Amino acid sequence: MGVWAVCPPRPSSLSRVLKAAGHGWPPLQVIFNHPERKLYMGNYRWLMIFPLLFVFGCATTQVVPDAVELDVKFSWKGIKRCSGYSPEIKVSGIPKGTKYLRVELKDLDVPSWDHGGGKVAYKGSSIIPAGSLKSGYNGPCPPSGSHRYQFTVYAVDEKDTIIGVGKATEKFP
Repeated sequence: MGVWAVCPPRPSSLSRVLKAAGHGWPPLQVIFNHPERKLYMGNYRWLMIFPLLFVFGCATTQVVPDAVELDVKFSWKGIKRCSGYSPEIKVSGIPKGTKYLRVELKDLDVPSWDHGGGKVAYKGSSIIPAGSLKSGYNGPCPPSGSHRYQFTVYAVDEKDTIIGVGKATEKFP
C-alpha cells in the first residue's frame, strides 16, 4: 500500500498555513509583526507553522496499489462564472467498498489557485448531483479568457484508503 501526501502537490495548502501563521492574515500579522513583540517572537513564529502544516497541510492518505481507474465526465453547461455551484459529475467504474467520493477541482492554467472540492457519501449512484459540493468548493473563475479545469474524483473506503481515482478536464467558458 502506498502513501499519498497532500502537501507537496498542493502549494495552496502551504499558502493557507502561512497566512494562518501571520504571513498574510491581518489579525496575526498584527501580533507577529508588532514592533514590541518582534523582539520576543523572533524566529519562534516558525515553530507554530510546523504543527499547522502537520495538521492541515500534510495529511496523508493510503492508496491501494491496485486502485481502479474511474471514468469521470462533466459539463460546464449552465454553470455561471465564479459560482459556488458545482456541475453534475458522472463517475463510472466505482469499486465495491466505496464509502464516499472525494472531489477536487484544479485550474490547470493557474495551478496555484485552490478551487477546493468536497466529499459526497456514496450510495450506489454513478452521478454526483449538481450543487453537491458545498463548503470548500469554488467554481471556475478565470480572470480572462478560457481556462482548463480538471475534476479529480477519488473513491475512498471505510478506512479512508483511496481505492479508485479518475480525472476529467473541460475548458471554461
